[in-house]
Amino acid sequence: MKVSRNELKSILDVNLNALKQIERRKTLDKRLLGKGYLLISKHIECNKTIYELGISKTKQIISKTYNVSKTNNFIDYFNIRTKEEPNTIEEIANKANVNKKTVSKWDNTLQDKRIISKDGYYYFRLDKGRGELIQVSIEEYKSFWKNKAYINAFNKLQERYIKGEISLTELQLSSGEIAVIISTIENKYYYKIKKYKVDKNNELYIDTKKLIEGVRSLGEI
Repeated sequence: MKVSRNELKSILDVNLNALKQIERRKTLDKRLLGKGYLLISKHIECNKTIYELGISKTKQIISKTYNVSKTNNFIDYFNIRTKEEPNTIEEIANKANVNKKTVSKWDNTLQDKRIISKDGYYYFRLDKGRGELIQVSIEEYKSFWKNKAYINAFNKLQERYIKGEISLTELQLSSGEIAVIISTIENKYYYKIKKYKVDKNNELYIDTKKLIEGVRSLGEI
């Protein structure tokens, strides 16, 4: 449908000065989406500014708001990321059926919109012998990598000893508690996953959750 500037003011419920400010800030698309409309074009007819609008469907609003083309995939991503659970980028990519670069891009989008913010890391220990994955403290994580670095440094000293660059005495002095350290890290691997905090008071987050519920209730995904 085509509307004049006065009609557009009524749709947005603003005065003329506010409308001009919205256009200067290039937020007209966003404001119209909030009212359920898409801006198709803006042009001059008979010396009057005319806005051509379309009725926006729920998925179109999400697509426009977050600048995404794979809306269903984005909805899956959004639901996973905002659960505040430890998921790697690869895991989210697999669940949302997109590549890792797309997940990283969407993470940046949610951060730019202040929906999520970095909140440290989750730390995990993988026990290869038992096949167990356990969440651990940052202290245990750091201790593992400190011991790992010590083992790597000692291995380099062994290579230097074999090449005749250091004596056996020097190697033995560096060994310390090497056997105990090896036993503590053997068959184990520690890693961390970025942790994000969700601002559940963010208006856009609240609106998006409502939109997603609307999409699901209509059976569009």
